[in-house]
Amino acid sequence: MHARLKTFHFLDVIKFARPSIVDIDPMLTAREIESRNTNSFLSYGAIYSRIKHIAENKIDQDYLDKNFSFYKKEWKNRCLKEVAGHLNDYFLARGSWYPSGPKLTPVLGTWFRPIKNGSWFVDGRSYDVLINPRKGQPLNEADMRFLVRAMYEIFGIDDPNNPDQLIIDISAPNPKGPRVLRSSNLSVETAISLNEFEGIMKLFFEALALAGISTQATRSDEMRDLFRRR
Repeated sequence: MHARLKTFHFLDVIKFARPSIVDIDPMLTAREIESRNTNSFLSYGAIYSRIKHIAENKIDQDYLDKNFSFYKKEWKNRCLKEVAGHLNDYFLARGSWYPSGPKLTPVLGTWFRPIKNGSWFVDGRSYDVLINPRKGQPLNEADMRFLVRAMYEIFGIDDPNNPDQLIIDISAPNPKGPRVLRSSNLSVETAISLNEFEGIMKLFFEALALAGISTQATRSDEMRDLFRRR
C-alpha cells in the first residue's frame, strides 16, 4: 500500500506531538495522527486571503456577514467571524500588511504550508506574523519557542529588515471558554536551538512514516537548505 502524501503546517507538529512538542514519542504521535477527526475540519483560508483588508481597515458586522457566511454549519461561520473580529481589533488599521502567499516550503523532504501569514510594518518596525486561529489549540511557551525557530529559519534569517517574530494566538485558553487574543513579540534569542528544532522535526517525520504518510516532497537536489549551519 502506498503511503499518503500530505502537507502540514508547523502548528500541526504541535497539535499531534505526544506527549509534548519537547518530548515527542514517534509511536504515540503516530497514533494521534491516525486518530484525527476530519469531520469537524474548518479551513481558515477565507481569513488568510482577507488579512490585508482586515489589518488595514476597520470592518463592521456587514463585512463579517458578507465574507464569512458561506459554510452550511453556522458554528464554522461564527468561528471565522470571531477570528476576523479579534484581528481587526488588534491591528486597529495601523501600519501596512504584506501577505506571504500560499507557496509551500519543503522542509527536510516534506511540504509545509507557510508558517508566516505575512509581514506587518508599523511604527517603524517590521514583524513576521504567525496567526493561530485554532480555538482548541492554545499555545504554551514551549510551542512558541518552537514556532519562532521555524519562522526565523524559513523567513527571518535572510530578511534585511531583521524582523521580530510576532505570534498572534486567538485560541481559547479554557476549553469551554471564549477565544482570547494573546500576542507575543519574540526574537530568535528566545527560540529553541537549531539542533533541538531539527531533532523535533526528525522525530515528527518518523511518526508520519509510522502513520503511513509520505514525507517525500521533492528530489533531494531541489530541496531548500533550511537548516543552514552558521
